[in-house]
Amino acid sequence: NPRTAKRHIPAGLLSVGQVTLFCTVCSIGFIASTALFLPNQWPLILSVPVLLFLCGYSYAKRFTAFCHYWLGAALMLSPVAAWIAIRGEVAWPPVLLGGVVLFWVGGFDIFYACQDVTFDQQQGLASIPARFGVPFALKLALLSHIAMIACLFGLWYTADLGNVFLVGIVLVALLLAYEH
Repeated sequence: NPRTAKRHIPAGLLSVGQVTLFCTVCSIGFIASTALFLPNQWPLILSVPVLLFLCGYSYAKRFTAFCHYWLGAALMLSPVAAWIAIRGEVAWPPVLLGGVVLFWVGGFDIFYACQDVTFDQQQGLASIPARFGVPFALKLALLSHIAMIACLFGLWYTADLGNVFLVGIVLVALLLAYEH
């Protein structure tokens, strides 16, 4: 992709072997770090599936147009996993915060992918703009950001976060409206 040609691997600044070694060491560290939460075993139990899901994102554009939401879901795991690690339970606040992350990232990644429509189509890569067209993609990004705002309101309500948080939601909504 011409837009990403100057990144470290395509530019030859890092070799595939160096990046593989780095990722392997970080993956081992990721799994080992779950020992911090023992006796809560959920972080350890979930670490490998979460890691596989995170690593799978890099390949998602090869087989699904919904790769933007894969990225959002990969990042969404952070608040949910942190809550489970610390509290040993699932509750609405981290699920709603995860929804905020999922829909915010999915929406902005759709915007971002609009830059690469021609390249993605030529290379047979999947993305929502490449498969369904830019006008549809922009509408879906808008719907994603509306869902994000709904999750923020749900978080505000379920976690009783007060007026300052509510003002923040309104400001975020205005910024997203301006972006769209």
